[in-house]
Amino acid sequence: MIPNTASIPMTLSEFCIAVVRYCDVTGGSVTSWKRSVQHNAAVGGVVSSPHLLGFGADIVYDSPHSEDRLTNHLTIALGFGLTLIHESLHDHLQPRGWR
Repeated sequence: MIPNTASIPMTLSEFCIAVVRYCDVTGGSVTSWKRSVQHNAAVGGVVSSPHLLGFGADIVYDSPHSEDRLTNHLTIALGFGLTLIHESLHDHLQPRGWR
């Protein structure tokens, strides 16, 4: 199931710019962005994943995470209108308010 675009709080262009700026500030690199339904299922993505519409990005960093760095990254993400979800091997970014 592809999510309804009516609930997306920013345009795809705005999201792309926010992710690039976030990576520039944090030393991050994108490892996953837009996914097909088939690939999303193969990697264990949820059926309403923002990746399906290009509104999800997975990020890894040049330097290892610490608690202080994670707190800083959360603040930076919010400043760009993004929600950061810390996962075991990467951080996931999506628009703040994604439903």
